[in-house]
Amino acid sequence: MSNKVLELEQVLKDIRTAAKAINKAADSLCKFYADNTIDHEAEAPPEPPKPKALKLEDVRPVLAELSRNGHTEAVRKLLEKFGASKLSTVDPSQYATLLAEAEAIGNG
Repeated sequence: MSNKVLELEQVLKDIRTAAKAINKAADSLCKFYADNTIDHEAEAPPEPPKPKALKLEDVRPVLAELSRNGHTEAVRKLLEKFGASKLSTVDPSQYATLLAEAEAIGNG
């Protein structure tokens, strides 16, 4: 064989060796990124914050202000609508609805 053929065979052998090394590096990178990638679809969406439970102390000043501004009768009727003669006897689970309707009185 001539020197040129031997030289060509060596170049081809070097190319194949380089190709194997590149494939091995690519496989390693693929494995690395597959192991370190976060599956965003599998993550649960964050829960919306729960509204703060209203307390008597949150509602009382609103109704008192309405009474001072001449809406005493409307406040009384609103309490009756919720089955109460005074605020302290309103079911606390109804405070949000009561407050929303009370604010409508002041805006009406």
